Amino acid sequence: LQPRNKPRNRPLADANSRDKGLGLEFNDYQPFGPGDDIRHLDLYHYNKNRRLVVRQYDQHESVHYHLVIDLSDSMACLGSEKLKGTRQICAALAFIILKNQFQVTIRSVGPENQTRPFSGSGQWLPCLEFLESLPAGGDTEIGSALQPLEVASRASDNLIIVSDFICSDGIEALKTILTGIRPVCSLIRPFTEQEIHPRLQESVTLVDSESRSELPVVLSERMIHNYQQQYDRYYEQLEQHAVRHDCYYSALPCELPLSRRIERLAPSGMMTL
Repeated sequence: LQPRNKPRNRPLADANSRDKGLGLEFNDYQPFGPGDDIRHLDLYHYNKNRRLVVRQYDQHESVHYHLVIDLSDSMACLGSEKLKGTRQICAALAFIILKNQFQVTIRSVGPENQTRPFSGSGQWLPCLEFLESLPAGGDTEIGSALQPLEVASRASDNLIIVSDFICSDGIEALKTILTGIRPVCSLIRPFTEQEIHPRLQESVTLVDSESRSELPVVLSERMIHNYQQQYDRYYEQLEQHAVRHDCYYSALPCELPLSRRIERLAPSGMMTL
């Protein structure tokens, strides 16, 4: 696992920081200036070149991930397959993060928005139990759930969002919310084949699973075709937004085995999130 954001101003640990400070690995020389510690002066360099310089070392700090799992009604309305696939991919990501000795804070979106931090491989089983215990449903939208992260997270944190990214205010509103979040995001979208090719009869009542509004309609092939076009356009815009803002984006079909989904996230064996 390669973090997209290197840590900064966090407790010392194993990951290479963007800051330069105390450490064991020499990085570079810097001209001596106001505020520099005279204990870091390189006297050998001064005797040779008559220039005052201080030695800089690579500083190692802890890596922190926020893993947001969307379990709201829009994820649960198609039965258990999408929910199961969402829990699986989040459990796999949490396992990889903890096995790399990084920290992860699980944030759920659902009937009970719960938050719990975990650190180190020794907390993998409690983390798995927490993910399995999270309830599904509720009318909380992913957009409103992400807004508090603008304050709660640091710019050097790593944010992974596992969601269908459905926003009732439209894709433009969602993009505005994503732009306001300081950490660079990794957006992972689990989906099922039924979303793309809905198996519906002619007379149906469409129900918004989160707002509970209803709309009786008589479906035709043309209407389903228009739905599929709008569906594709919505997620094309989301992917384009991710690329434009240096975010990672991946759509993972829940029908694939978990190992195949992980291979899509790490085709070369290295996962950069």
